[in-house]
Amino acid sequence: MRGRVLGFGARKLGNARGPKYVNSPSGAIYCKGELLYGAHHARAIAAKTGVVIVVEGYIDALAMHQAGIVNTVALMGTSITEQQIGRLKGLAPTVVLMLDGDDAGAAAILRAGVLARPLGLEVLVATLPVDTDPADLLQREGAPAVRELVAEAGAFARFRVQRHVERADIDTAEAKDRLIRELRDVFADIEPGAVREDLISCVARHLELQPSLLSSWLSSPKRRAEMHPTGVSTGDPTQATAARRGNRSLLLECIANPEIAAGLPSGDALERLFPDALQRRAAEHIRVHAHDPAAGLPDDDDLVALITSLLTAPVARAT
Repeated sequence: MRGRVLGFGARKLGNARGPKYVNSPSGAIYCKGELLYGAHHARAIAAKTGVVIVVEGYIDALAMHQAGIVNTVALMGTSITEQQIGRLKGLAPTVVLMLDGDDAGAAAILRAGVLARPLGLEVLVATLPVDTDPADLLQREGAPAVRELVAEAGAFARFRVQRHVERADIDTAEAKDRLIRELRDVFADIEPGAVREDLISCVARHLELQPSLLSSWLSSPKRRAEMHPTGVSTGDPTQATAARRGNRSLLLECIANPEIAAGLPSGDALERLFPDALQRRAAEHIRVHAHDPAAGLPDDDDLVALITSLLTAPVARAT
């Protein structure tokens, strides 16, 4: 951090054999997992702007500094460590990750975001095109393009959600449920706010589901731990009544809008959404008969009575 030499590094040229990078041997003085390349040059402008940009390698950092983007440091590889995250916190409160647009870069971004959260760092992600690094982008499009990319960097939560969504198979209802299960842990780390609601809407569009339904399925693990296996909160018995009333409102929405009805889940997901057995049977019937809920009613007086009450409810007619 004071600009003193701790070791040396080299990058191979052209098609030369051997590893892409060669560094001094790791020891008590030089340990690349504890260092940020270029930090002694970047620290002043990083402190002034409150932002430090993180790239992967030496050449990327050199290119960024030559382009005048001096608040840039390099990891000297994609395996980011807790020590490096700690040093980043000492440089600026906001970290913009601009790592290579490949799987290794994505993995490093995910690890950095998880490590930075306990330290209170704001982590943004400037997404690079696949097989492109910052030095390539600077050479091809110049400094304005890179500055624009940094200015448009999105929240780490957005990158994390998009990563799951882009890699998921959603051809079947079961596949959609698998993705939703994966995303529960992701959304558990996202604070309530505009970003969370926007991400729920984006995922809902991708899965062709209603945002209100998806939001209820993405409840945090902590919240689910406070629930009975049936999904009804423990404690005050009036909570169960409130839950039934809320689910009736959802059934009314399904009656009024066939698209919402068709988006209802099945199996365990439906049971979590409708703990009440009669309401769950009604939801199953409405999902199957989304465009004509009065059709195909079984010989079940209780179910017929519930469906009839939903069909004749003023809310359903008005909608």
